[in-house]
Amino acid sequence: MTANMGSMSLKWLALLMLPMTQACAGQEWNLGLSGGVLTDFTLRDASPGLQTMVEYRPKAARFSMNTGAGTLFVEDRTWLTVPFYFKVIFGERVRFCPTLGGFYWTRPAWGVMAGLDVEFPGRGWLVPYLSTNYLTLSIDEDSPSKFGGSDSDRSRVHGLGALIGVKVALN
Repeated sequence: MTANMGSMSLKWLALLMLPMTQACAGQEWNLGLSGGVLTDFTLRDASPGLQTMVEYRPKAARFSMNTGAGTLFVEDRTWLTVPFYFKVIFGERVRFCPTLGGFYWTRPAWGVMAGLDVEFPGRGWLVPYLSTNYLTLSIDEDSPSKFGGSDSDRSRVHGLGALIGVKVALN
C-alpha cells in the first residue's frame, strides 16, 4: 500500500464517521451499575450478581435500547451475563419503564426476559433506579449417553430478578 492510498483510506474513513458522530451527538448515552439477586419462584435458590448497563436513547424518545455485561455468582461458580433489551419510558419525575429482551450467559444458558424499571431522575446527573425481571432460561447440558458419547439436553427454568442501581448521563 502506498502512502497516497493510506491517506485516501483515512479520508474515506473520516467521511464515513462524520454522520455517525453527528448522530451520536443528538442522542442520550447513559452508563449504569447495579447489584441484586436472581432467584427461582420458590425463593429457595438466590444468587447475587452485579450488572453494568449501557443505555442508548434518541433525544426526546420514549424508548431506549440497553445492553451491558455482568456477573452472577452461583454456588462456587461465576457466570458472565450479557443482556440486550428494549425499554419503553413513561413519566417524567418518576419513570415507569416496561422492558422486553433477551440474554446470554456463559453457563451456557440463554433466554428471554420481561420486566419493569422504575427510575428517579431528579435534577442531578445521577439517576437511581430499581429493576425487576421475569426470566425464562433455556439451559443446554451435556449428559453421558448409555451407548457412549454424550447427549445434549435442553431444559427451561423460570426465575425472578431484582436489581438496585444508579446510572450516569454521559451527555
